[in-house]
Amino acid sequence: MALIRVLYKAQVSRIYLEATGLYHLDLALALDDAGFEVMVINPKAAKRFAEAMQSRTKTDAVDAASWPNSPTACPSRPGSAPMPWP
Repeated sequence: MALIRVLYKAQVSRIYLEATGLYHLDLALALDDAGFEVMVINPKAAKRFAEAMQSRTKTDAVDAASWPNSPTACPSRPGSAPMPWP
């Protein structure tokens, strides 16, 4: 997958994905299989976090700017990947 090669080249280790029904699942599983630390975030939690950071806008750009600062506020815990949908 081209995305995984780009992420390896950029030395990315942790990836945040906003849950999108089942649409994010294949990507999250592929990234997890490739060895990345993947954190799937509830969209409501993303909105509330942005509000707590005093951001009134909920856009992808705002999310991208705020979530990289969140590991200290919301540290992730190692877990297991969900089982793939049948």
